[in-house]
Amino acid sequence: MKFALPTKGKFWKKTQQTLKLWREVALPGLSVVAFVMLVRAIGLLQSQEWLAFDQLLQMRPTEAAEERVVVVGIDEDDINYVGSFPIPDSKLATMLSILQTYKPRVIGLDLFRDKDNNLTRRELAVAFREHSNLASSP
Repeated sequence: MKFALPTKGKFWKKTQQTLKLWREVALPGLSVVAFVMLVRAIGLLQSQEWLAFDQLLQMRPTEAAEERVVVVGIDEDDINYVGSFPIPDSKLATMLSILQTYKPRVIGLDLFRDKDNNLTRRELAVAFREHSNLASSP
């Protein structure tokens, strides 16, 4: 018994349509997707992505400032006002006491000291002991 595929039946026409669809749509689409994935994997699009991301961030509406957070900085004018560098621990303890009058939940203190002065450290140590909401960096 011989088995032959019909050449002019519905099956053959459907198969031809499917092959035509793959040739005209799916293969070019998959080729473009594969090319973009390859270019991204290599990193050639990274600068353009950063530029687009930066542009989108600049187009965002401005966000309202958080009123519950206050950052207190010590700059050169403050150092000149106090008259010494680093700012003495007694002045820092006074500043912390003033900040405590506003009843904050937390005060974070991040200082870098290259010299340790134990004489003025006592007042600051007292401020750390008295205020449980005071956190400092190690």
